[in-house]
Amino acid sequence: YACCVFRGDYPLRSEEIQNWLYGKESLERAAQLWKQLGRPEKYGVPLVKLAEETIVPSDEERSDYFRPRVLKVIVEYGLLEDPAKWCGFVETFAEKAQASRHYDKARDYWEEATRLASYSKNLEKEKAFKERLTASFVEEARSMRADGASAMLLSDRYTKAIEACRRHGGKRALIDELHQEMNAIHQRLPAEMKRIETSVDVTDLVKAARAAVEDCSLEDAIARIAVMAIPPRKTSLRAEVEEASKKFVFMNLLSAVSYNDKGRVVARTAPVIASDEETRDAGTLAQMLIQCVQHQAMVGISRIEAARETLSRRCPSDTPLFDDLVTMNPFVPQGREDIFVRGLKAGLRGDHLVCAHLLIPQIENSVRVNMERSGLLVTRLTDEQTQKEHDLNTLLYKDETEKVFGEDLVFSMRALLVEEVGANFRNKLSHGLLGSDQFHGGIVNYLWALTIRLCWLGKLLVKRSDAPSHA
Repeated sequence: YACCVFRGDYPLRSEEIQNWLYGKESLERAAQLWKQLGRPEKYGVPLVKLAEETIVPSDEERSDYFRPRVLKVIVEYGLLEDPAKWCGFVETFAEKAQASRHYDKARDYWEEATRLASYSKNLEKEKAFKERLTASFVEEARSMRADGASAMLLSDRYTKAIEACRRHGGKRALIDELHQEMNAIHQRLPAEMKRIETSVDVTDLVKAARAAVEDCSLEDAIARIAVMAIPPRKTSLRAEVEEASKKFVFMNLLSAVSYNDKGRVVARTAPVIASDEETRDAGTLAQMLIQCVQHQAMVGISRIEAARETLSRRCPSDTPLFDDLVTMNPFVPQGREDIFVRGLKAGLRGDHLVCAHLLIPQIENSVRVNMERSGLLVTRLTDEQTQKEHDLNTLLYKDETEKVFGEDLVFSMRALLVEEVGANFRNKLSHGLLGSDQFHGGIVNYLWALTIRLCWLGKLLVKRSDAPSHA
């Protein structure tokens, strides 16, 4: 303790801790030890004196964060002789910082002023300071917009302003105003974003896919397309993400934001490298989903597209290619066969829009039917005693679904259909968020092949159940 607060027989002088990083840590450690000793007066008096000497109100505000950071320690450990008096000083610090548009520093001061007002039981001041703290976020966002800041930067500041208003409460009208302003800003985002392209040689993959369906029976061709849609292993995706986090540390320290074609934020990912386990797991899961969709798009635009195009040339439009695949198939409920056939034929002809619109709802219904057969309750009871069917946003997160379909296939469907950081194709299609140019070959080809795989697996189950058993 003496090493932290004293040098020899005299206390540390305030000028000796003016390095704001070292000074904050030294003062905080001294205060911690003083608290652990039961706050003895013989150490408290010099410690309070030292604290107040480091943040003299008449001193000019420094360009660094020495004063607000040290003030945070001082307020936290009660190192002020008269908190009510200092409440006014800190309010002045905050006003000057905000007037100079040093908003982060101003907010540090407003937070400490709020705590001092609370300690002084000055509820009116405490409420006013909370209001000023919230207003600082709004003022910063709008002043940056007036200065012509980039849409990317403004998106971040407006998000923080809205979050601050929500924490404060009672600001619904202001939140709506900010939301409208943010939507206008987001319209500029696509123009600011730059496309980053990389070249990948898929020549061998395309040749192999064409050869796989070129000179074989149509039944074998369907089976080989089903094999092309084997989902990546969930454990392998996790291992790849964890390995990448070690190689690219800086990238994985940051969170990411996903925007739609209107520039609106549709998803945020947590950083893979984080101090708490919950954030770290969320970041890892997000990257696994992103990698899974990248795999689907790559396979869809290369191998599956080559196989689709080759098979399409082999089959006249009236070829009953998929009729047997969907007939007497446990994955295809009775009465849905024709919809599956029409969706699969549309995919074969490259009509991605019709293919997706027909197959996605049928996949959802088939998963629900199969889970109900397995004993899972697939409806929820509303307060009005009506029953609502579970959709994929619920079904694909049930442990029972993984037991029936396997964790790899379920994870692949989550990435493709319902995850916001994934393709989210089911939800985008259901809510009319896809334009005709977004039904592209990569994702929809994979959807087409995945449907073939699900049906093919259903037929395999039938064949195995019909096969004679041997003692």
